[in-house]
Amino acid sequence: MKNKKIIIIVAVIILVLLPFFISGSKEVFIKIPEGSTPKQAAKILKNENIIKSENIFLTLVWLARTEKKFKPGIYKFNTKMTSFAVLNDIVKGNTHKIKVTVPEGFTAVGIAELLEKKGVCNGKKFLEIVKNKKTEGYLFPETYFFEPNSSEEKVIQILNNQFEKIFNDDFVKRALALKMSKEKIIILASMIEREAKKDEERPLISAVFHNRLKKGWNLESCATVLYALGK
Repeated sequence: MKNKKIIIIVAVIILVLLPFFISGSKEVFIKIPEGSTPKQAAKILKNENIIKSENIFLTLVWLARTEKKFKPGIYKFNTKMTSFAVLNDIVKGNTHKIKVTVPEGFTAVGIAELLEKKGVCNGKKFLEIVKNKKTEGYLFPETYFFEPNSSEEKVIQILNNQFEKIFNDDFVKRALALKMSKEKIIILASMIEREAKKDEERPLISAVFHNRLKKGWNLESCATVLYALGK
């Protein structure tokens, strides 16, 4: 009986460390769906040759008591990774993320093109939803980390949520003081951003626009023409 236990332990160790002795490696993106059980996840990993044995992987899960700690998402694994490393990533939720920096002054068209280029989502669908929901101007310029092939709705929500964090009560009070609606403030801010070539130009352009508005004059901004042309 004792010898049998030793054999099992040795077999587990060999199978766990086996990837280290295999020549060549390949990176694979694997999606662990929401609500996946360890058994379902093990089958996915085995089918993609990330683990060598479903039973050994499930034994590790049982030994580490991580049956209910699996995190869904898209993971980037290497075929030379050990089962320990694979399990650790899934339990910690180390999903693969794409870094995207949305620059200030980018229109919805520019953001859509950037997201598609980075492999985050479909640019055309993103733009359609933005236009239908009229959320342009509410997509905050910032650095984000997205999962590959994210839903367009989710990406828009993330950008919009960041905008809502920034556009707080102080901004609302400022809008009221200027006797402008939230929407008009956003439009004006977008125009200032498009007009300014340098950071130091923004205060001057802002002052010019505000003075024109107070006097009831047209803003005469090139930004509105460029926007209409989709540039």
